[in-house]
This record gives sequence, C-alpha cells and structure tokens, in this order.
Amino acid sequence: MDDESSKPATSTEKAVEMRERRRKAGVVQMNFFVREEDKPAIVKAMRDYTDLAWLALYDAGAVLHGANEARAADIRTRLGLAPPAAVRPSETTKK
Repeated sequence: MDDESSKPATSTEKAVEMRERRRKAGVVQMNFFVREEDKPAIVKAMRDYTDLAWLALYDAGAVLHGANEARAADIRTRLGLAPPAAVRPSETTKK
C-alpha cells in the first residue's frame, strides 16, 4: 500500500498542479497589490477589458473573413477604433 499516489505531494508539486489548473481554466496571475476597497472596481475593469478584447477579436475575424460588415463596423465603433461607416446611397436602395 506504499505506492506513489499515497505519498503527500510536496509544496512545489502542489504549486505546479495549481498553476496548471489555473492555466487550463484561463486564469492569469497578476503580481500587484491593491487596497481591499479598490478590488471591486479593478475586477469590473478587468471584466470590461476582457469583453472588449473578445469584441476586438470578433471584429478582426469579421473583417478578415468578409463577414457582416455592419456588425464589424458596430464593434469598431463600440471599441472606439473608428467612427461609424458612412452609408452610401447605393447601399440603401435596392434596384
């Protein structure tokens, strides 16, 4: 009964395992200290930034693959990357 799995893990092994679990979950480590009262605002800003990053990725994919240009323009506007595209009269009227 004295096999390898029954031995307690060392602190280094535990740290490596925890890092691996966090990496797989998409959690990143940030090395800075903040005041306790600032944490909610920082977490909100980080979540907002993540949303913007996903929008930017979607925008890049939409433009690269010729997807819905109106959606791509909307995303660019929301990100503040470019002003809304002007609609040309030829696009609004169907012949």
